[in-house]
This record gives sequence, C-alpha cells and structure tokens, in this order.
Amino acid sequence: KKMLIDLHPELVSECLSFLDPKEMHQVSIATSVSTESVVNYAARLALSQLCVDIVPIFGETGFILFRLIHFLIESHDLRVIISIIQPWAYDGRFGKDISENTILDIVKKWVDLVDSLNIREKKSASNRMMQAATRYSVDGFWQPATMLMLSARQDQSHSVGASDIDISIAVSNFILDRLYSSTYVGAGNLQEDTDDMILACQLAKDAATNTFLIAANDVVVDTIVNDRVPTPAPSQYPSQVIRRGAAFMALGRARGLFAQFVALGAAFGDSRLLDPVELFCQAEAASQQAIDIFVEESPQEGGSSYTAEAKAILAEVYYCAASATKRNRISMFESDLSWEEAHSRLVTRSIRGSEEALNELRGLGLGRTQAAATVLKDLGKVQSYARMPAARSTFQEALEIQTSLVGEGHPLIHNIQRLDR
Repeated sequence: KKMLIDLHPELVSECLSFLDPKEMHQVSIATSVSTESVVNYAARLALSQLCVDIVPIFGETGFILFRLIHFLIESHDLRVIISIIQPWAYDGRFGKDISENTILDIVKKWVDLVDSLNIREKKSASNRMMQAATRYSVDGFWQPATMLMLSARQDQSHSVGASDIDISIAVSNFILDRLYSSTYVGAGNLQEDTDDMILACQLAKDAATNTFLIAANDVVVDTIVNDRVPTPAPSQYPSQVIRRGAAFMALGRARGLFAQFVALGAAFGDSRLLDPVELFCQAEAASQQAIDIFVEESPQEGGSSYTAEAKAILAEVYYCAASATKRNRISMFESDLSWEEAHSRLVTRSIRGSEEALNELRGLGLGRTQAAATVLKDLGKVQSYARMPAARSTFQEALEIQTSLVGEGHPLIHNIQRLDR
C-alpha cells in the first residue's frame, strides 16, 4: 500500500489497469489511491486493453467495432462499458453506487452511434444491443434497457428471421414486465402506458404471424438483396414450434393486460373506444393456442415448461377479466351468466390455473426459477384479491425466490412488495 502511494500517479494507473476491471474501484479505495484522476486514467488504460480484445457478435464487421471502440474510449464509467463490450461476461450487479442516468447517457450516445450506420451494419450491431439490454434489465435498469431493446427492434425491420422474431417476443414481454412493475392503472402517463401496451400487442402479433413465414430450419429470410446476410444470432428457442408457441404466449399476455387497461377506464385516446370483451376473448384464444401448440405439437421438444408458463398466462388473463367484470358489472366472457357468477368463476379459474402451472414447474425441478417467481406473484395477487389468508405466504415465497434471482432493490422486488400491502 505504501509503495503504491509513493509511486507517480501515472505509474499507479498503469498498475491498476492490469486488474480485473470489476475489482479496480475496490482496490483503489483499499490502497488509498482513489483520487479521481488516477482511477479515471487507469480505467481508460484498462478500457483500451479490453477494446483490443473485443469479440465480434453475430455478424459485426471490423468497421462497426472500430466505431464502437472509438465511442467507448470517450466514455468514462468502466463498468457500464464492460457490459456493452462483453455483456455475457459481466457477472456482478452494478450496485447502488452507479446511477441509472449514467447508464442512460452512454446508451443514448450508443443509440445515436448505431443510427449513423447503414441498414446492414445496424442489423448486426443490434445483436450487441440486445445482449447489453438483457444485462441491464437483469440489474433493474429498465429505462436504458427499454431504449436499447426498442432500438434493436427498429434495426431488425428490414428482415424476417428467427432472431427478429425472438427480439419482437423479448421486447413485448419486457414492456409488459416494466408496466407490471408499477401501479399502471390510474397512475403515471396514461398516453405513454397506452402506447406501450399497443406496441407490446403489435410486436407479439407480428412475431406470431412471422413464425408462419420462415422455414422450420430457422433460415433467415432477408428482404435486403445484393449483399451478404450477417451471421444470425443464436436462437432463443429450441425449435420453430416452440418459438411459435412463445409468440402466441406473448400475444395472450399483452392482449390480456391491454383488455384490463381498457376495461378499467385507464386507456388513452381512441383506445378507450375498444371493446374489452372482444380483447379478452382474443387474449384467451391466443393463450389457449400457445398451450395447444406446446401440448399437441411439441411433447418431445421440452414443451412441458413452456406449457406451464402458458397456463400461468391464461390464468392471469382470467384474473384481469375478473377485475374488469367486477368493475363494470358485466361478464367479460360468458354473457349468459350474471356478472357475480362470471366473476366468481373467473377468480376460481385463475387460482386453479396458477396452481396447476406452479405444480408443473416444481415437478420439472423449476420451482426456483423466474417463471416460478412470476407465477407465485400472480397467484398471491389473485388470492389477495379474493381475500384468501394464503396470499401472505404466497407473496413471501415469491419474494424470497425473486430476491435470490435478482437481488434487493430490483423493480420486480418492489412490485411484489407493493402487491403484498
């Protein structure tokens, strides 16, 4: 420690720059060389070394990497930059000491950089954006994650392939996760929330439609001609059948939440004129189609876990319809029933569906996964809505599993705590 303090600052920076970047800040504090100039210079040196070894992602060209490196060298927060260069290798959470605004500032510049590329370059650059967006969403930085996901989705608009469908599904689900993480009914900017739900529905619908347009062997069909198609990103699903089911699952989820939004009078503009009964029927049909795809078409392709998740989404659709039925005193599904009978039946269906999905996940050894935490959260929500004493223990189990997956302070944690009040 004394030797480091006595050394020239630039030499100290040289020493620090050879550390694992994730450890640089802690070591600088421990050795009392945490002056801003020394650490920043060390970070720039370490960044330069990282950029030399930057690994191309799925079709990125040397020119794209050159532009990216030039941009990153001008940035300052090394941990954010690591998550851009090697988003799959960053194995620690950013922590509370880093501001989401810091990430957002760099991400905005990154999006501007990608916007300056041509169509071909944007397509391959978008794969890195999705990798980083996933990293940010895991760490709870949802605003920059959303910006990157939407930019990546926009950059895929000139082709229809497996990776493009995967991005549409991911962005649709992510938008809904973000909406679910806050009190979305009667709070916030209703126009923005409405626009987000419409976008989530459209992305899921496009994904479902496009699964019928590409070959079963996942060959990319690109509408740009006279140029080489970049190497596609690795598939997120084991087969085209599973991908189709996932797309319909996302569609059912998006339409179910949007139907509830409309029925509760929280929609904005012309969306208020939509028929929530029709929207709920569409949500039920899409969710059931996902279940049918997984059960009937892919029993040998590991469809069981997907089936459980699809059943959970259908259960959530029934909860959304139950709350809308009670609010409007109108049955959202079975017109021959009184609203009271319809409401009771929907609550029962939702609880049974969630319990069945949870039991299936546990039977597959997936009882401590994100899927299980989500099902538990939704089950607790319905139990609380029905004033069942079991709600508290269900929420506590959901909170324990969710915390083990994402750590404290994540928006998903706040959402469970908000519901368990």
